Amino acid sequence: AKTWRQRRSNEKITGDTQMTTIDKQALRNKLLSLEAVSAEQARKLYEDFLSTARLNRAEQMDEGDRSQAEHAAAVAGNLEEQIQAHLSHREILESLPLHPMNSVDRGAIVTVNGRNLVLAVPTQPFTFQGMEILGIPWEAPLAKAMLGLGPGDSIDFEETELVIEAVQ
Repeated sequence: AKTWRQRRSNEKITGDTQMTTIDKQALRNKLLSLEAVSAEQARKLYEDFLSTARLNRAEQMDEGDRSQAEHAAAVAGNLEEQIQAHLSHREILESLPLHPMNSVDRGAIVTVNGRNLVLAVPTQPFTFQGMEILGIPWEAPLAKAMLGLGPGDSIDFEETELVIEAVQ
């Protein structure tokens, strides 16, 4: 079970820890672009695996051919699930709020222990406006643990103290 504990600070962090203001519309567009690339890659892999999963009944098949076709069909099924997840991510991204935030909520950009997170959908780390950003699902345990907190607040999450340095 995931455990976490929030601590609110009366001292808000200022100075060098302030995050550069991020254009949330441009960030949303970047995230949508990343999702489109990932969805296209999954679609191409799906088509490749699906084509190898089809058995040609006109040719003689041995047990190895059938086994390979069954494996390819299973992989294609997993890739189809990934494609559907990317479609769902697109809907989430299109509905993200673009307004400035003072506390952690869905769509927030949060600096935690020097790392920039966007609470939206999972991504690999990417560079945006000169900053490295990592997307995490807004319903992930870490995101839930930070909900409602603001700069200067901290949480103990999985035996690690995390300090929220900035939110927007």
